[in-house]
This record gives sequence, structure tokens and C-alpha cells, in this order.
Amino acid sequence: MPACYYAGKNAILPLPILRQGSSYHDLSIAPYASATAIRYALRHNGMFNQLITTMPESSWSVLKREVDEGRAPVESRTLEQIVITKLRMFSRLELKEIYEITEGLENRFIEASMTTGKLDELQSMVKSKRYNLTRIQRSLLYILFSITTQQILNFDNCGPQYIHLLGFSAKGQKILQEMKNKSCIKMLNRGSDFKAYCENQAEPQSAAMAVLDRMTTDVYTMLYPDSSQRRGLLDYTTSPLRL
Repeated sequence: MPACYYAGKNAILPLPILRQGSSYHDLSIAPYASATAIRYALRHNGMFNQLITTMPESSWSVLKREVDEGRAPVESRTLEQIVITKLRMFSRLELKEIYEITEGLENRFIEASMTTGKLDELQSMVKSKRYNLTRIQRSLLYILFSITTQQILNFDNCGPQYIHLLGFSAKGQKILQEMKNKSCIKMLNRGSDFKAYCENQAEPQSAAMAVLDRMTTDVYTMLYPDSSQRRGLLDYTTSPLRL
């Protein structure tokens, strides 16, 4: 039996689910394909339509709509130039302030950024037994958004400040109403509410969290294949999705 993890008075019971179908990173399109296979099919013309055999119809319809409207597929390699450019602009002292950049990792990043202009090559050069690929990819996101160790400490000290509502069903709406009446954390469900929160100078930590949230959306839209879809500040105008 898995052990419970206790956080205060709350118990969290892990529920492992055995993988079925394709193995991890398997590229074959099967009834239960891996996420890697789905991403691979999205990147290669002629394979996209095969995904209908391996995905729930509801997921397939959403994916097809996003592809047709130029908002998919989104790939991390699209960030290649901006990430490496930003690395080349950092000094070693500035890079050491970024969250999880420790034990000389800043030197490996700077050296790699001056050696290659390809993101996958940079990741391979920085990767080691101590720092696996997932850790490197996470660090690159911290670098992209200039997230410092001090900023994370400030966020940890004040804890979560708001709930940014993205979507809900009819059943979820009832739960949200109860949460609104009982929760001590603010619930932001309109773009205007979120905009006001980002500009709230009276609560700087809350505003800093919201601004970072907004920035991630603004950068994400820059990865859309269709340039006409790459609008900014969508968090200020987008309403929650009703399912």
C-alpha cells in the first residue's frame, strides 16, 4: 500500500496507474499512443489524421480546431533564438541569481550559449549526471522569465494569492459558487478582474504573481504557427471556457 503524505491535517494518497499500450517515448501510433508519438505526428505532415485513432474524440476535436486556426502545434524549439540570446546577455553574477542555478551551473549555460545557436545542442552540452534534461529545460524557463531565487522565496512565504479560473462545467459552477463563499483566496474569473490584479500596487507580491502568469501566456502565444494569432494580453480579455 502506498504511504500517505501528510501536509498539516490533510492526507494525500497517491494512486499509481499502470501504463497501457505504447511504452514511454514510443513513436508508433497505437490505440494508446505515447505523448511523444502524438507530438511527433503533429510535427510531420501526413501523420496528423492518424491521431484520431489514438485520442478521445473530444480531445481530437479540440486539437483539430487549434491546428486549423493556427494555434497549434506549439513547439519549445520555437523559443531557440530568444532563449539563447537572453543567455548571452546575462553576466555570470546575474545568472547565479536565477532560481535553481547553483553549483557552477551558470558557467555551463554561458559556455554552451556562446558555443551553439541550437537549443537541443545547448541542452546536451549543459546536461550531466547531476543535471538531467528535465532539470535543464526547467532552468531555461526560469532564465527566459528571469525568475530569481529571491522571487520564489517571496512567493513561498506569502503562499498562493488567487485562483485564475480558466474553465468550468455546470457541475463545476456549483462548486465554484461554494468556493467563492468559503475560500480565503480570491477567485479571478473575468479578464478585467485579472488585469486589475496585475496592476494592484497595494499588494506587490500578488501583483508579481499575476504579472508572471500573464507573461507566460504572452510568450506562449508567440509560439503559434499563425502570426496573426500572436496577440498579447489575452488574459485581460479572455473569459473562462464553459464546458
